[in-house]
Amino acid sequence: MHRFFVEKRNIFPGKVLLEDSESIHKIRQVLRLNIGDKITLFDGEGGEYSGEIMTLQKAGIMVKIGSRLKNERTDKQYLTLGQALTRSTKIDNVVRMNTEAGVKEFVFFEADYGVVKLKDFNENKIERWRKITQEACRQSERADIPNINFSVSFGEVIGIEADLKIILHCRNIEGSADLKNLRKKIKSDSRILILVGPEGGFSKEELKKAKAKGFIFGFLNLPILRTETAGIVASSILLS
Repeated sequence: MHRFFVEKRNIFPGKVLLEDSESIHKIRQVLRLNIGDKITLFDGEGGEYSGEIMTLQKAGIMVKIGSRLKNERTDKQYLTLGQALTRSTKIDNVVRMNTEAGVKEFVFFEADYGVVKLKDFNENKIERWRKITQEACRQSERADIPNINFSVSFGEVIGIEADLKIILHCRNIEGSADLKNLRKKIKSDSRILILVGPEGGFSKEELKKAKAKGFIFGFLNLPILRTETAGIVASSILLS
């Protein structure tokens, strides 16, 4: 069944209003749905509903709400991905693929060896990534849209509370653990924080600060991965 995102403010008793131009265009022009056709709606906060099209106007589409659906796709673990800033085209892939994998929150931060800084981004780009997460949730049948936070320093990101805190290192250094083994420590309701460094990796000072905050050094028993690839591989292992 076709699936669409609806903002909470557009959910009314017994009905919802779809008013974003992309959904209207897809329903009217691409799918050519008609009054009485069934669709599925999700609100990005865990709610998912069956619906039936009531009206088909260019300005908006009214949908009658049926039953609330039980979404089996929602993961219980809360995984926060701390990703060092990288080029915007790479961030497109980071937010899309990790949303599909089940990451609950993205925290982007400046790193010592990173060439990209917070000043390189504006609200338009951040809004673009929010829309990418929304579309990734629609496609992957996920009901909750992850949060995106950009104004975070490395000192702030290592201060985030979690049951298991991992900083991903490209090498198997002394005291580090294979992510597959760390996966065994994760309970069904665990809060997990994993940090992925920039193209140049983490500095010695950053690794030292993270260790002092209770981070475990984690590594992937794989060839060296790109920064945008490492996160999706790591989150897939931890949420599997």
